[in-house]
Amino acid sequence: MKKNKILLVSIFIMISFSFIMCSDKSFYVSSFYDLIIEAKSKVSYISIKKAKLLFSKKQVKIIDCREPGEFKKGHLPFAINVPRGVIEKMINKVPNVSKNSKMVLYCKKSGRSTLSAYNLKRLGYKNVKVMKGGFTEWKKALHPIEMDYKGKIFIPRY
Repeated sequence: MKKNKILLVSIFIMISFSFIMCSDKSFYVSSFYDLIIEAKSKVSYISIKKAKLLFSKKQVKIIDCREPGEFKKGHLPFAINVPRGVIEKMINKVPNVSKNSKMVLYCKKSGRSTLSAYNLKRLGYKNVKVMKGGFTEWKKALHPIEMDYKGKIFIPRY
């Protein structure tokens, strides 16, 4: 009987604790845009001009966070395609990338790369930056792009 009371009290405490933890609203955001705003406050951005300079000196890994179909239609020279949906799982498959590697991430405009950089920072990657304006601004500035992907590193989704 005493064991049953202890068991019931333990279960009640665990359930109560679960409700308290689930009601912690500081963990949740109300929309995708709120999540982007939170991520923007935690990541570093780099201008297209500064990114081009770093790329020309081959001082960073260039990570394209867009989907493979977007990548195949055009991407920055030397970019490695690691889609947003799998970057946290697959970044360790990119050759010569460690938690101290310098990386510049980009996507179409900066949303996906911002979320990717935010999560990589949370995973302990220290030198991650987002190219502000993404591929759209890169093309608008008439910087070089590559249209093929022969010989390129492509990190598959699965």
